[in-house]
Amino acid sequence: MDTRTPVNKFALLLSVGLLPCVASCYNVAFDDEASDVFACTADNDCRDEFVCWNSACVDDRGPQLTVLGPEPLSAFENGTTEVEIAFRGTDLTLSNNFETAKDGEGYIEIYVDGVAVRSKANNTAVTEGDLQSGFSIGAVNIPTPTSVNHRIEVRTYRGDGTRYENPSATGRQVFFVRDATLFMSTSRPMMAITKPWPGSKLKRGSAVTVELAAVDFTWTNPTGEATPGDIKEGHAHVFFGRDDYPECLPGCNGLYVDTLRPANGESSDERVLRTNELQHSESQTSGAFIVSAGLQRNNHAPWPGTDPLGTDFNLADAIADNVVVELVD
Repeated sequence: MDTRTPVNKFALLLSVGLLPCVASCYNVAFDDEASDVFACTADNDCRDEFVCWNSACVDDRGPQLTVLGPEPLSAFENGTTEVEIAFRGTDLTLSNNFETAKDGEGYIEIYVDGVAVRSKANNTAVTEGDLQSGFSIGAVNIPTPTSVNHRIEVRTYRGDGTRYENPSATGRQVFFVRDATLFMSTSRPMMAITKPWPGSKLKRGSAVTVELAAVDFTWTNPTGEATPGDIKEGHAHVFFGRDDYPECLPGCNGLYVDTLRPANGESSDERVLRTNELQHSESQTSGAFIVSAGLQRNNHAPWPGTDPLGTDFNLADAIADNVVVELVD
């Protein structure tokens, strides 16, 4: 007996942007026998050719892209203005045919922090190369080099510009550029929300998976005390639906939806914590929705404060991240 929990298929297809289906879609038949959609927390909860995407099993037939460089969670030194991007993939033949939509054929666009660095519109789309072996496009400029958190997307398109929508058709990677500002003579921790990805479509009222990655920082369970010796360790608070974070700190620090710490996080990478069952209010309207997170000291004060009430807190020192997703009905 299959004990996995079914979810509403039509709502799920909306949540991952698979409806309406564009011309020349892969022949994916979402019928009861072939492709039931189930709630999940990991890919191994799903049947073959499906992956766990936004807490549900989704058909992943189509191109498969992996970002090879920079490596996951790479940390570059302050002043870095370029990054080399490399990737490989399968089930896609690169082509400069920009007229016809042919499944299994197309081109690639590359975005850094949401800005196109290789695109069809700029006549710089990737249309050739040994995708299966993998290759580099060389160094590209970082659009916002003074920022700490950065995100790469490698997107696949058919010749007519319609995007391949299966989850693995987009390669994603997060990297960091260290801040020149030191704290207590040491580099400042860096943290990014790695799930959900900016722009993701999430079903309104359903559980949300949140994943955080931290570099130059060690995830620990709170002890209730904070000392100068543990400035580079702690946990994180996750917030939903706030358009004033982290500016609302320290007053809003206790209004989190969950604490991410090793005791309730799960990940094969010690730099990453994940929680799978965060709920947001069903009264939340559809549309743009902000997911926020911030590092915390062992005594539950927002980093780098030592007083939980925030009397010694300096907002400019906060280590925080925000991503905007879309809630759909």
